[in-house]
Amino acid sequence: MAQEPKKYKGNYARPFRKGEKKQKMTSNQRAGMTIFLVVGGLIGYSANRLVETTFGKTTRDINELALQAHEVYGSQEFHAIELEAIDQPAIENWFNNSIKTNFKVPNLQAFDFEFKGARLTAAEGKPAAYLLYINDDDQQIAYYMARSKSTTEGATQTPKWNLNTWHQGNYGYVLIGKIPPTKLNQISTSLQNN
Repeated sequence: MAQEPKKYKGNYARPFRKGEKKQKMTSNQRAGMTIFLVVGGLIGYSANRLVETTFGKTTRDINELALQAHEVYGSQEFHAIELEAIDQPAIENWFNNSIKTNFKVPNLQAFDFEFKGARLTAAEGKPAAYLLYINDDDQQIAYYMARSKSTTEGATQTPKWNLNTWHQGNYGYVLIGKIPPTKLNQISTSLQNN
């Protein structure tokens, strides 16, 4: 037994047939559509800004983020780093995949600092690079790199640390250590030019 097609009740709009004229929109309908388009555009724009803030570049000062990482990891006697310097190709590959940039471990031997190792850390929930260097006098400097909107540049001093900050493209870089600010500046200038 064949069933009858389902009948629609209520406000069902059937397709137009040949020869039928379409109803024109009223001015209220046009105004309503315009308002919905404008509101939809504003919501889309705001959502885009929220996503960029959440998943894009960091909004906090890069020096703060670098200091936090160095305070936690630099003071660790046994676990300051996750991968040792001998694993340099693995470190570069790891950071290239995590931070999404062409990362190379800086060579600071010209300044008597030997690369000790690295770890992946976080900057506002996004991956950041933390590299540790040491010299013959057991002085440490840390190299920190993360996506950054921060505008901090140049030398900064805290009661405990000397910092030197610069930006290239979408990334911020910070050198942190207890070495004299002039030497830290020489190292950062060399890194900026390479």
